[in-house]
Amino acid sequence: MALGSGRPEVVVALIDGTVSRDYLGLDRRRLRFLGLPDAECHGTDVDTACRHGTLVAGLLGARRTGAAPGICPGCTLLVRPVFGTAPCRSVATRPEELATALTEVLAAGATVVNLSLTVRHAGSLGASAGLRRLSAALDAAAARGVPIVAAADGPSLSGSSVLTLHPAVLPVVACSAGGAPLGGLPLVTTIGRSGLRAPGEKVPGTAPNGSTTARFSGASAAVPFVTGTIALLCSRFPRTSATVVRSAVAQSPFRVRRSVVPPLLDAWAAYATLGSPYLLA
Repeated sequence: MALGSGRPEVVVALIDGTVSRDYLGLDRRRLRFLGLPDAECHGTDVDTACRHGTLVAGLLGARRTGAAPGICPGCTLLVRPVFGTAPCRSVATRPEELATALTEVLAAGATVVNLSLTVRHAGSLGASAGLRRLSAALDAAAARGVPIVAAADGPSLSGSSVLTLHPAVLPVVACSAGGAPLGGLPLVTTIGRSGLRAPGEKVPGTAPNGSTTARFSGASAAVPFVTGTIALLCSRFPRTSATVVRSAVAQSPFRVRRSVVPPLLDAWAAYATLGSPYLLA
């Protein structure tokens, strides 16, 4: 973060809740909206999904001068809500809804995608068709070289392995300030092999009204740290593909993992790797 705030050519797609129009910490010149006719919420419309979307948007794109500075405010933030404009009390979406949103942000030029949400899966034939659509959208992201950073919490892991186990997806587990995985989160071999830990305990963010600082915990809060790191490194190394940047951030070329605990995000190590003349071939 000390080396820059990101470049507007780097497009961070946020598939989440709506974003509060009363939150002034985001630079409107760096904001784009897709999907809903009114992708912003305000006043009495502020609900769980709006608070969640605004907190995550702030972690990524809030001005550095605020109480809760954003990681990559110089990048373009592309907001694509998936929870609708009606009052919403959860941040879970259906596979087909996520597939549609992913297809749209890819078409809009996303560089990296942030998924701080969970995916419902009822196990019915309809849900299976939705998972096939989601798998196809993930395949399209992989073909375009667009990394997807996703929360590896309980519902998203057990309910949609097509998401967290896809090679285009970098799953993230939340950890404490000391680096320990938060209690109650899944630690399985597949996440240990391909995922990362990132800060996710009482992370400060700005509430939708912009006047107070809120704190939230879990993989939802951890994902933006990884997404923002990828965005900043893509900005710093514009000639390097996002796929190579993702590989450096994930530490995937450097170790064979056997632990169920994924390694801790190390942004500086990724920066040093990308700056090396012996960069991943």
